[in-house]
Amino acid sequence: MTNIWYTRYTKEIVDTDIQMNSNNEWGIDPDGEGPTPLTNAFDVQNIVTHEMGHVCGLGDLYNNPSRN
Repeated sequence: MTNIWYTRYTKEIVDTDIQMNSNNEWGIDPDGEGPTPLTNAFDVQNIVTHEMGHVCGLGDLYNNPSRN
């Protein structure tokens, strides 16, 4: 999850935090060929890349027509 703090009037981002749930299983295995596959685990590189988009001010496109 990404938290963003910004000034109300200028919309300038002044601080951000990315929080990762320690109750989840995390790993790094981008091609699925590592010694321990990410079965039932989140790929930390993928998730952090997504959250960094939010740090840069990008939103999610889950239900947006421009997603296609």
